[in-house]
Amino acid sequence: MAPMVSSRDPGDIARYLSDESRMTGGHAEEVYWPESATELADVLRQCSEKRRPVTVSGAGTGVVGGRVPIGGVVLALERLASIGEPRAESDAARITVQAGAPLETVQRAAAAAGWLYPPDPTETSAAIGGTIATNASGARSFRYGPTRAWVESLSGFLADGTPFELHRGQTVEKAGRLAMPLANGRVLDIPAPDWSMPSTRKHAAGYFSARGMDLIDLLIGSEGTLAVIVEAELRLLPAPEELLTGVLMFTEEWRALEFVVAARGEDSGRSGSRAFVVEPISLELFDGASLDLLRRRGAGVCSSARAAIFFEQPVYGGEDRDAWLAAYAELADRFGALDASWLAGSREEARCIRELRHELPVAINETLARRGVAKLSTDTAVPSGTVNELLAAYREVLDRAEIEHVAFGHVGDDHLHLNLLARDPDHWCEARRVYDRLIGLAVEHGREGSAEQGRGKHKPDARKKR
Repeated sequence: MAPMVSSRDPGDIARYLSDESRMTGGHAEEVYWPESATELADVLRQCSEKRRPVTVSGAGTGVVGGRVPIGGVVLALERLASIGEPRAESDAARITVQAGAPLETVQRAAAAAGWLYPPDPTETSAAIGGTIATNASGARSFRYGPTRAWVESLSGFLADGTPFELHRGQTVEKAGRLAMPLANGRVLDIPAPDWSMPSTRKHAAGYFSARGMDLIDLLIGSEGTLAVIVEAELRLLPAPEELLTGVLMFTEEWRALEFVVAARGEDSGRSGSRAFVVEPISLELFDGASLDLLRRRGAGVCSSARAAIFFEQPVYGGEDRDAWLAAYAELADRFGALDASWLAGSREEARCIRELRHELPVAINETLARRGVAKLSTDTAVPSGTVNELLAAYREVLDRAEIEHVAFGHVGDDHLHLNLLARDPDHWCEARRVYDRLIGLAVEHGREGSAEQGRGKHKPDARKKR
């Protein structure tokens, strides 16, 4: 049997010392590339016996430094990337995938068989194991929820290499305890987390907690601190025939936010006899600074637009596409959307509009890279109806400090990312102090300081004041 692939070469290790947080200071003694579950378990056992720290590495798309090692060894899962065939179950399906499989590859495999894997974080090159470890969400979580809702089983290893396999519904909380069955016949008795979760739609700052919770839900979102996930069984939905996709542009931000309220069905002041009923799976905000950044990249955004909303509406067999279009047109007119708004007329145009949504974080990251500074991005969720208050409070602080900033994100979930664009490394230190004030301001007012990105090593105090 060939020995496991590993390296102590600094050049090989260097690839695993950073992620999209651009956090510095990462270092490791060795990197391992297991090609089987057996090899992975061997690494964990050896490291446990020698008390060597282990950092699990996915695709490096995280923005909070979770995969940045601080000594020890790196366990890179990219060679554990197999994907099974979807298995139909009446009105749903399941697919078994290994942790190193890229999200986009899983989504394509599902789509090729007529199914949809709903979780849709911005960076589709993320590894499935990483999306499970962080309970990744993204644009479509407005309708479908985060990754946690789509995981049916998990298998992997504890820190000492002990194997486990869990199925949803197998182990639930009873009297504050969770009983975890292990492959060696032992049962691990675990105290269930017991604290109040925030009242926001999204939250990712700490272990999941709920009465009667499933043990699987504790591992999902635990950021690799409890176990190494090797394989998962994911649930799929029937794929829609089409996704109506568009970007509605507005001259004022408040109009865009009012459109969101109505699109979510929360508008109690509807006029006329006809209700404006739409059922989007995505509602995303671009603020004025976001649009300026896209204009500088030649995106062709209308010059008078100061805010925009990206939306997606699934159309299933038997539904009237034109009726959905008419409903969005009426709603857009009601809130003064510009005629220069974009609506995809084909799959190719829909793909281009989706790429525009993904282009914005790329543009931000490239801007920061040119300036030689690390990313500072809030990940704050707020109770429904208070996004305006959050933006006003943040912008007051940032304008006073004269820090360039860009706000965009999952407004349908009352969850936005506000990116601080420091001018240079010296200015970054001031921006970091302001960033800490913003997070403190959010937590003090009952908002969630880390709604989807987790804590990692970059945001260790995301829940400190709760």
